[in-house]
Amino acid sequence: MATSTHAPGSGTAVILPEYDVWPPVVDSCVRSFAGTNWKVTTSVAEPAAGDHLMRPAPEREPEAAVDAADRIRFENVNLVVNGQKARAQVELRWKGLPRVGNASGFSPRDESHRLVAQATTLAVQELLADPVALNVREVTVVDLAGARVAVVMLSLHAHRHDKVLTGSCTVEQDTPQAVVLATLDALNRIVAGMRAKEPTEYVLRAESYVNEF
Repeated sequence: MATSTHAPGSGTAVILPEYDVWPPVVDSCVRSFAGTNWKVTTSVAEPAAGDHLMRPAPEREPEAAVDAADRIRFENVNLVVNGQKARAQVELRWKGLPRVGNASGFSPRDESHRLVAQATTLAVQELLADPVALNVREVTVVDLAGARVAVVMLSLHAHRHDKVLTGSCTVEQDTPQAVVLATLDALNRIVAGMRAKEPTEYVLRAESYVNEF
């Protein structure tokens, strides 16, 4: 900010630095130049070219929450472990469409939650019309502030791009259900912008696992 003095009728102005209280020597010099009837006006200098480049960028608005209708719904999960073999079945529903994902393999009970996450991603892929590759990178259950939390890390490949996704869910009922919900927590925001498969005749039925082991 600068200060200018004007002598009435003279059209002459003197630009001076801004002071809260002008020093006596400045006041005396101005009076001798402009006379006793001088006025002081202040103005704010226009920003120099390129100043906008130094301004902080506006804060990003928070991402809108995913609408409830766009979320993939959890229906059911079954996990059967027999010795070193395990099989997981996950039932999901999205936009009225039910889908089932199955995953099996050699896995002790303590590590079988990875199969649950894999079955969840397979069911999700059955719901999507867009070509998407989903891989389970890590599944773990941790203790945080006295609560058990399921944490899932996924990798998504779509349209020649890779993205790492993470989700979590507090274990409130059983661990397999928390793993499914943690997997969906990682995926729902991404899936909300994708196309669902066209409805087709689809029979959803429970399978028997015990006789397979």
